[in-house]
Amino acid sequence: SNNSEDSLVYDFPITSNSARFMHFAHNYNLASPEFQNQLNGNIALGEQKFYLQCLAGVETIVEIPYFRNLNSAMGQVGVALNEAKIIINNNDPDSEFAPPGTLVLFSLDGEGQKQLLFDQLEGEAYFGGTYDESNESVFFRVTQHLQRSLSIDTIPLRFSLGISGTSILPNRMVANGSSPLTGDDQLKLELIFTKLNNQ
Repeated sequence: SNNSEDSLVYDFPITSNSARFMHFAHNYNLASPEFQNQLNGNIALGEQKFYLQCLAGVETIVEIPYFRNLNSAMGQVGVALNEAKIIINNNDPDSEFAPPGTLVLFSLDGEGQKQLLFDQLEGEAYFGGTYDESNESVFFRVTQHLQRSLSIDTIPLRFSLGISGTSILPNRMVANGSSPLTGDDQLKLELIFTKLNNQ
């Protein structure tokens, strides 16, 4: 404004390239007791089911603590992985809340920082992450990452699982843990491998 009677105009163009600011606040007081207990530190409940939520909601940490025992368990020099997949099954596919179109998986280093997996460099078609409506599940191919972890014990076997587009999409997912209460569509690591020998 100024002291003159003429009007002043200034355009503020808003495009897809404009800066954004978003703030999300969640109130979990009315959430299911299982979810509240997990938020309060009862991670054992995640073996039954776990939760993923966008808009600054929740992610899940997935660990494969005994994977490096695979070599000795085979009684051989070692194994060569032909394929390794982490498979996540939807616990509530008939929910009124739409499942996410794509999940994301990152490796967590010793400081808890997210790192790309070796398999991610192969592209989405190979790595996975897309929700399969017919199977009501998502897979991630982690063959290279796990193969290297068998010979390099500093490669982490701890992962962060979340939803892609978490700042703009309202989706959420309840997924089966490794020991769901019903059904056999548990969270699983599916391996195809070749035994090696001394010859």
